Amino acid sequence: MNMEKESMGTTLIAIQCVDGVVIASDSRTSQGVYVTSRATNKITQISPHVFFARCGAASDTQALSKFAKYFLNVLSVNSEAPFARSVTVCANVLRKLIQGNKGRLTAGILCAGYDETDGPAVWSVETSGMALRRKYATAGSGSAFMTAYCDENFREDFTVEEASKFAVNAVTGAIVRDGSSGGAVNLVVVTKEGSKRSTVRPAQQPFNYSVVNT
Repeated sequence: MNMEKESMGTTLIAIQCVDGVVIASDSRTSQGVYVTSRATNKITQISPHVFFARCGAASDTQALSKFAKYFLNVLSVNSEAPFARSVTVCANVLRKLIQGNKGRLTAGILCAGYDETDGPAVWSVETSGMALRRKYATAGSGSAFMTAYCDENFREDFTVEEASKFAVNAVTGAIVRDGSSGGAVNLVVVTKEGSKRSTVRPAQQPFNYSVVNT
């Protein structure tokens, strides 16, 4: 019996702030039209200050996260450089993994965190293996539904507190429109001091259905 892969038709956003980065995602995982999980954690910790936000086939992105974490741990053991597990190195390890398996993986990943030498950074690694550094990046099926909101309201001088509110509004707005996104909004804030996770459950999300007119 052939079954569709579990797919994280999803909404992801990562934002570079003046004092850190903010990463947010919805929590729905689906298999075709069937919702297999309403509480999936799509933000994976790779190192103390680096996280992946994952979209695509769930199994592919989970495997990539494990491989990237393994390679970076080996690199840090064999290197005395403080940037051995930096955001840029993480993004390029991920890029190489995807490019080396092109056509066999369905995975798009936002790599974000705080570098000891370079400060906050956000990288978008596409399904083709292309890696681009951005001020903010979105991914997943819901990203198209929040692009205009992000273009209109994003500021380069966001603090992590301001960016957290912005990210929750953006993901919630996408959930209203995108049938493949839903559930809670998972939030990770990374600063020089470390990282902090939080969850905004549907009852606390700022849904605004009045903007939907069609």
